[in-house]
Amino acid sequence: ELKIKALNFKNTFRKYIKNSEFFYAFKSNDLPYLIKKVKSLGYNADVAGLLELELALKLNFKKIIFTGPGKSDEELLLAIKNKDKVIINIDNPDELNNIIRLNKAKGKIRISIRINPAASIMKNWSKFGVDLKDLKKTIEKARKNKHISLIGLHFHSSWNDTPERYCKNIKLIGTYLKDNKINLEN
Repeated sequence: ELKIKALNFKNTFRKYIKNSEFFYAFKSNDLPYLIKKVKSLGYNADVAGLLELELALKLNFKKIIFTGPGKSDEELLLAIKNKDKVIINIDNPDELNNIIRLNKAKGKIRISIRINPAASIMKNWSKFGVDLKDLKKTIEKARKNKHISLIGLHFHSSWNDTPERYCKNIKLIGTYLKDNKINLEN
């Protein structure tokens, strides 16, 4: 049943978005047997901590998204060491500063910026993502560093029964990018 559901999920998206990629969130179930199974079905790894990152590397995933607030220096150093496999989803400008400080390797560290669209609306701090008001400055800082490759933006909305919240966030972020003349294609 796992195989059927995993393939059905991929096929449904690929029907409409040909170049889509799929990442299995280890936090949903990190049983190695299950992870190996979804890997064999073409899924990449989505990890949120040191143990999950170590497991994804041990299982030889070729593409790993490393998301999670408050990443330690140890976690960031392991991600940087494996920069050919790992994309670091940063949650705040300080995390970008830490990556720049820790990076002693040559070559580019791939990052994406996790955005918290709700932070600006709710006017409160969140550990999950960069506030929209700080996004332009964060993008500019990433682009100025020759060892950073900004490859995307990310947001997450938990506990949704419908796509309404995702659609609202996409429109909000799109409007922000347009209003601030931010072109992500370069």
